[in-house]
Amino acid sequence: MPADEATTLGLPSTWVDTYGDYLYGFAFYRVQDDELVQETLMADLKAKDSSG
Repeated sequence: MPADEATTLGLPSTWVDTYGDYLYGFAFYRVQDDELVQETLMADLKAKDSSG
């Protein structure tokens, strides 16, 4: 990620804290399935942890 983009968007490691409520609301609005949204988030976090 270019430095100027990192300044504008913040660090990816902070996105869940910064944008999590908005992203959750958007995803839930689109799929109307709370369990699916939560499972998808958890799968993503787990994949990021295992990829190093």
